[in-house]
Amino acid sequence: KLFLPLNFLFVRHIKKIGAIRRQLSNGKNFIDNEFIKSTSGNTYSRKNPICDTIIGEYANSTTEDTNLAINAANRSFLDWKATPLEADFFISKNLDTFSTSIKPFE
Repeated sequence: KLFLPLNFLFVRHIKKIGAIRRQLSNGKNFIDNEFIKSTSGNTYSRKNPICDTIIGEYANSTTEDTNLAINAANRSFLDWKATPLEADFFISKNLDTFSTSIKPFE
């Protein structure tokens, strides 16, 4: 019975992935709801293999970045796990309304 709600939530949030990908291509990691530079400060370019044009600049993440991301994910999971299902449905239902009043990732 939980499969349908989780699938519904996935479909609702999948639209946001494009905006996050664009931000990640500016050389930052998305950790703990923030776009931050790698702890090394290093980035690398990714090229389109067909036309050899640069499609993005990505953070060259370190072990420390990975640990930061894992710790943030663990904290978020504990918060998410404690969220009542009704609240999650409310947030999902109203996400489009909230999104239209917020500027896209820059």
